[in-house]
Amino acid sequence: MTQFLNAADEAIARTQIAYTMALYNAHVDIGAIDRIMEAFDRDAYLRTSGGDHTGFAAIRGFYDGVLGTGRMDPDKPLPLIRHNLTTHFVEFNSAEEATGRTYFTVTSAHGIDHTGVYTDVFAKKGDRWLIVRRIITVEYYASPSWFEERRLRAGTTPKLG
Repeated sequence: MTQFLNAADEAIARTQIAYTMALYNAHVDIGAIDRIMEAFDRDAYLRTSGGDHTGFAAIRGFYDGVLGTGRMDPDKPLPLIRHNLTTHFVEFNSAEEATGRTYFTVTSAHGIDHTGVYTDVFAKKGDRWLIVRRIITVEYYASPSWFEERRLRAGTTPKLG
């Protein structure tokens, strides 16, 4: 229990945050951008190896470019990718804000595709806990991999670590 929430409220908050994480990852895997966006606050900030994205429209544009109609091969089905979350550590800064670090491993047709960490700030918005700040750090990617293919096609070099 934290000093900010009683035990029951903390358990509810942790469950809500876990739901937000699952909502995000399950829908990244199938390219459901509208559902991905349900995990983010309207004014959220996202940093990826491809740059910084501030606000709902910019974040949505990023996901459309990677997973949606804006991707380089929109005529082909989205390849099989699966995000698996491992260690998930959340600390509460107040009754309405928490920080978290979650490790992920992504598998694809190549096997282990890429791994990294989400560094998040969550905020209570109504009855939900949403991502208000996310930094996605890819610490490893295989060669060949889905991640590597996307970066090479985009003409960028992934920033690792």
